[in-house]
Amino acid sequence: MSIKFITAIFLLIITGCATPAKHDLKRPRSQRDCRNVKIIRKHAIAACGNLLIIENLLTRKRKEYSEIDSKLIEADDIAIAGNFLFTISMNDHLKMYDILNPSEPVFIDDKEDVPVQLYTGIDAYNGLVVTSGGLKGSYIARYTTKGFKQKLDLVSSVEGYFGRPDVLIWKSHKMREPRLIHSVDVSLTYKWGINISEYGKDKYYTRRLLPLQSGLGPVTLAAYQPANFPITALQVNNYLYYSHWKSKSIYKVNLNNKKLNEELVYQSEFIVSHMASDGKNIFIVNLDTRNLVYKLNLKNNKLTSLKSKLIQLPIGIAAKQGYIAIADKLNGLVILKY
Repeated sequence: MSIKFITAIFLLIITGCATPAKHDLKRPRSQRDCRNVKIIRKHAIAACGNLLIIENLLTRKRKEYSEIDSKLIEADDIAIAGNFLFTISMNDHLKMYDILNPSEPVFIDDKEDVPVQLYTGIDAYNGLVVTSGGLKGSYIARYTTKGFKQKLDLVSSVEGYFGRPDVLIWKSHKMREPRLIHSVDVSLTYKWGINISEYGKDKYYTRRLLPLQSGLGPVTLAAYQPANFPITALQVNNYLYYSHWKSKSIYKVNLNNKKLNEELVYQSEFIVSHMASDGKNIFIVNLDTRNLVYKLNLKNNKLTSLKSKLIQLPIGIAAKQGYIAIADKLNGLVILKY
């Protein structure tokens, strides 16, 4: 999830003993304003507005793209599915790239006028791409190796609950069609929750709501702290982990259980802004600590920290096989080894 007007105000941070990669910090700031990052096959790919930064985690060789196939980069948020990269921008532009060779993206297709406003959320899996647009609705489409095939409609019972502001596709080989999981505004700022919509006949129709139990109630809206969101959520194995601004905590939900019982994993003193996992740990960037990223061990819920002076204003994070990639709004793409 990319947060446009909020993240310029806050310091998002990270903590411990890590080996930072060497970066050229003399690049113009406009080319270091990264918002989100993913890792695929030893490559980190960061969405930096008008720039894609791609770095090989092993060789530390870096490439920067301001355009691909004569088309300008527009990337406030990104998702990866298989050998495909998807980017969404604040100007409502969705793009798709082939990344069979991650360091050499190839443009495939794009869609304009995809509803996005204030926030961006995007996820892709198994031929489906979903965007979330803040105050606007969601956009759901099929994709193939040749590009976007068709837009899928929302039924009225689900339509009003979309788009605030994060979105996940629940990934499971056991399901014929993936579930869609997104954070919602149920009643202005009074109730916030996680909505689970199930797929059938080209429409999402079944709605199950998991209310956010901590910090509910009227909240004064401000540009720097809008109600209980943004919410950050991720899937680890068969569980959904989530956190939102009011709770300052991380919760776990077994979505195979119809009761959707939540379990407190970690009660923090900081605001969790984004999370990523390597399957064994959750890595956290937050709004309250400079130069640090936290590592939460999922076996014992023990929290440790990784330090780097390169981290100044982190907003996105990815983790895989001993590496952490951080999208920093001041220092661009930062790689740590743990």
